[in-house]
This record gives sequence, C-alpha cells and structure tokens, in this order.
Amino acid sequence: MSNELTVGKAASAVFLANPQNFDEAMRIAKVLANSDMVPKDYKGKPENCLVALQWGADVGLPGLQALQNIAVINGRPSIWGDAALALVMAHPAYAGHREWMEGEGENRVACCAVTRKGSPEHVQRFSVADAKKATLWGKQGPWQQYPDRMMQMRARGFALRDRFADALRGLSIGEESQDITERDMGTVEREPVPPAATQQPEDPRAPALPAYPDDRFAENLPTWKGLVAEGRKSGAALVAMLSTKAVLSDAQRAQLIALDNPADPAPELTPEQSDFVGQMEGTEQ
Repeated sequence: MSNELTVGKAASAVFLANPQNFDEAMRIAKVLANSDMVPKDYKGKPENCLVALQWGADVGLPGLQALQNIAVINGRPSIWGDAALALVMAHPAYAGHREWMEGEGENRVACCAVTRKGSPEHVQRFSVADAKKATLWGKQGPWQQYPDRMMQMRARGFALRDRFADALRGLSIGEESQDITERDMGTVEREPVPPAATQQPEDPRAPALPAYPDDRFAENLPTWKGLVAEGRKSGAALVAMLSTKAVLSDAQRAQLIALDNPADPAPELTPEQSDFVGQMEGTEQ
C-alpha cells in the first residue's frame, strides 16, 4: 500500500510539470480545454485555461486545482472561498482562524477571525443588514438558498484579503465577484462650452460701470493716438485699460483698435497731453 501511494505521489508531481516554453503550455491548455473534466467556463477555451494555469502557478495552486478553483467572473479571475482559505492556511505566516455566527433572525452576523504570526487576531463581520444595504438579501440564487453560507464567504473574504493579500495576490473572492453586476456606462461625449460660460461670473456687489461719454472720448482720442504712435500703448491695450473704468461702445472700441494701423501720422503730444498720459498710466499701475 505504501509503495502504491509513493508511486502515486511521484506520478502526480511529474504529471503536468512546468512546461519549458509557451508552446508546451499551450498544448497542455488545449488538451484540458477539449476534455469534459474542466468547468464550462474553460470548455473549448484553451487561452482561458492557460491564464488560469498561470494564475494558479502564481498563487501556489497546482494545474487542475487552479482550473477547478479559479473562475473568470465579470472578466476578472476570482478564487472560490474554500480555495482562498486553503492558500492562507498553507502560508508560512498563518497562525489560525475562526468562523462563527452571532445573533438570530434579522440580527444575524457572520464573523471571521484570522491571525497572522506576529500580529493580533483580525476580525471581520458581515450582517443581514449589510446584505440588505448591498441589495443582496433575498437575491435569486445562493442568497435565497444558502444565505448564511454567502454571509460567511463575505466575512471570510474581507478578513483574508486584509491580512493575507500576499497569499491571494490580488485575486477576488468568487462568491463576492459573482454578486457584482458589470454595467455598460456608455461613452461620455463632451459638449462644447459656450465662451460666455468660461468667463468668471461678475460680482453682484460690484457697482455697474458707466458708459464712456462720446464728447470726452473725442477729446482724448488725439492723446491716445499719440500714445500708439510713440509705441507706448496699443489700441488693444487702451481698450483693455479703459474697459476697467467705463463701458466702451462698439464704435469707440473700433476706433481704438484702428489706432494700431493709422492712415495718417499722429501729431506730437503737447505738454498738457503728456501730463494726462502720465496720470493715466499711473492710475493703471
């Protein structure tokens, strides 16, 4: 009897040994995908088989165990709760775990405590209230048939991921993943923002600016023309500066902008005009 067991162990260690290259791994995956001994998610899908085998190798599950315990749920690999616990129990830092149920009826709470060497016991809970909040309570399927078991898997998954993330390597718990519904959120189209919407809103407390008097504008226009001719200002700069003090009409704005391309040479500024320019520039600064 002992000889047979020894042979059996040796044979299992050799069977499906680590492939030496990708082609060998793919051949193994094709054989498994064409068999009737793999879950339906892997039936006829050698690529999925290969990915599951690789995930199993990463976390320490042998080939066939990986195919039985790693599932593709919502496009992501997940590991069933019993296999997750097996990986944690095989971890060198595992020091023990406990699972129990508290309360009765609607007050039931599933609890899982896991201990890592050198750390205090870590407890996670999942209650009927939590299941209702997540819209799981009474959901068709396992939540109707085995509600206590599903609560147990939730508490277990939280506790194991909290303390043994290095053992699970990012794999989700299958019982939890199957309750997550993927939704197509569609494509977001960005609508153009009107230019006015990009401007800062006016302060309602700020006083309204008066209109710039036409007679005063005509009086100061020669001075502004001299500023532009001397290169001290531009028509656009004058529009920006004057708009902080009064509301310019469209005609006034056009006249100031036209100063950048004068048809006639501007007269030299008189001393009085120079004083006015200095005062205006000082106010601007």
